[in-house]
Amino acid sequence: MKRQLGIAVSVAVGLVVALVVPIYPHRMMTRLQLADGGDKVEWSWGYDTFPAFFAHMSTMRPEEHAYVHAALHIVLALAFVAGVALPVWLVWRKLVLKP
Repeated sequence: MKRQLGIAVSVAVGLVVALVVPIYPHRMMTRLQLADGGDKVEWSWGYDTFPAFFAHMSTMRPEEHAYVHAALHIVLALAFVAGVALPVWLVWRKLVLKP
């Protein structure tokens, strides 16, 4: 029973960390109004949290392939959860499930 609880706790910690940490890349457009009446568009990369990415997904244009980005972000989140859950599980096993 303690083993299943440890796995559940480690995955829950991984999910919380994966939702809060801004590791999900996205393109940003900045439009600058110039003094001579023109404007300039600059493209750059930024990082968002997982919920913020999905909040901005509705504003993506069709050529940006929003669902491909969403699938890649979900895969990245699952990899991040696994990367966080494994050390948490090892600490749990060492401290709680003493052999």
